[in-house]
Amino acid sequence: MTGRPLIFLIGYRGTGKTTAGRAVADRLGWAFHDADAELEAAAGTATAEIFAAEGEPGFRDRESRTLAELSSGANRVIATGGGVILRPQNREILRAPGFVAWLTASPETLWDRISGDATTAARRPNLTAAGGLDEVVRLLAVREPLYRDVADVAVPTEGKSPDAVAAAILQAWGAATRESAFMEYAPLIFWCVWVFVFGLGIGSFLNVLIVRLPLEKSPIWPGSRCGTCLRGLKLIDNLPIVGYLRLRGKCRFCGATFSSRYLWVELATGLTFVALFLVEIAFQGKGGPDFLRPWHHTPGLEFPYLRAPIPPWQGCVYFAVHACLLSLLIAAAVVDLEHQIIPPQITYFGTFVGLLAAVVFPWPWPNPLDTLAGIPPGRPWLLPDVVVPTGLMLWPFAEPPEWARPGSPLLGLLNGVIGAAVGMLVGRGVKFLFETGLDKEALGLGDADLLMMIGAFLGWQVAVFAMPVGALLTLPVIVPIKAWSWARGKEVSAALPFGPGIAAGAVVTWFAWPVVSEFARVLFDPVMIGIIAVIMCGGMLVAGLILRRGKPATV
Repeated sequence: MTGRPLIFLIGYRGTGKTTAGRAVADRLGWAFHDADAELEAAAGTATAEIFAAEGEPGFRDRESRTLAELSSGANRVIATGGGVILRPQNREILRAPGFVAWLTASPETLWDRISGDATTAARRPNLTAAGGLDEVVRLLAVREPLYRDVADVAVPTEGKSPDAVAAAILQAWGAATRESAFMEYAPLIFWCVWVFVFGLGIGSFLNVLIVRLPLEKSPIWPGSRCGTCLRGLKLIDNLPIVGYLRLRGKCRFCGATFSSRYLWVELATGLTFVALFLVEIAFQGKGGPDFLRPWHHTPGLEFPYLRAPIPPWQGCVYFAVHACLLSLLIAAAVVDLEHQIIPPQITYFGTFVGLLAAVVFPWPWPNPLDTLAGIPPGRPWLLPDVVVPTGLMLWPFAEPPEWARPGSPLLGLLNGVIGAAVGMLVGRGVKFLFETGLDKEALGLGDADLLMMIGAFLGWQVAVFAMPVGALLTLPVIVPIKAWSWARGKEVSAALPFGPGIAAGAVVTWFAWPVVSEFARVLFDPVMIGIIAVIMCGGMLVAGLILRRGKPATV
């Protein structure tokens, strides 16, 4: 059973499949189908007449077609004929889509029910020369192993009302559905747990970078130690989350308090890694739950986790490269939040990795080149009906020219270099224009380097969106916090670390690319690029002048 909303009732005639099936369907609000009745309606005659005209093989052919048609739907309770399990192809249909309940009764009870039903003799022929109770005994001996082979549950019907039988079927179906749902989601749950634990480990290393890089110390040597007594920490103390909680946030030797930032960075890294895995890998799965539909349009990346034990190598590389970017963004954001600097070791290393990935895995990787066959030649990519696939580098820098074809290392190099250059120019341009208007230092060069790294990994379009999106996300949070601190008489620094905002803006733009890309289409038009650049530059210069207005002159 795979959890599709179908319930089949099988069993010998007289077990009450039709009556119990109607009761089950009523309780679930599903449609009820009597397979034999629908077969007769399609044929325009009774089962006995079909047997007489076409023989049992002809009837079984009709029965197989009816079963196949009924099983193609959903939210149905289907009462089958007693002999439906005789053909292997029918047994395969019953096994595949839903839940199979086998209704049972003793031969004597079945014969009493059959002989007491006046319509049975008229509609159903004898299947052996013996007839009567002897026929029931003989046919059950043949059919019971086949019923048992396909059934998810056997439901005795002797001495039970139809409602009681229906209740037993629903109870068994509910238990099987829960088990089936768990088995269906189990591979996804396993990989999410694994990715989360992996993210915790990376988060632990990010804490080392966050502490040591601002002090220009090696992130590798010496090993982790208390910053107060300088004694080395035990391995168990270094376990992400667990170590911090075991020590209750204090050094086991001197009792010095460890910052809770260690805990939150590890937890945040683990959770964002899971989010990345779901968005970019799991949501590309085929054959899984219906709600896990592809989010990013990456048709060349599929992880059919119901059949494959591990993701394809393309998925592993895809995740690893983007997880590297996510880790560097977290480290840069936290360092900037604590020290108002973004270490160049983070951004320069990240830019190098981004450029290398862009060249080795050029757009539209991991999609095959024939993915682009759906784009009509000469049709502008800025039109909404053009579907541009998402690659490791989300989009190319422009519609690929003839001399830099999709999938070529040259296109990959151009994407990476242009992405890094535009990110750096946007950051430095904003810094220059804002400082010109404000007449004081505004953004740091580390912010420009952070945008450079983002552009090298994801493309210049994301670098352009990261700053305004980041401002929309962070300023409504930071400004009220600073205003509250000022109102309470606390000393408030005028400096606003914007690294966290840029990192958040890049991640939101990246994860929400299917939505953002609809607005980013205009960036395939050089004229629109120029118009947007003029508006943005003018807006920043005017904003700086407005903030500067009324400021007393200095001599």
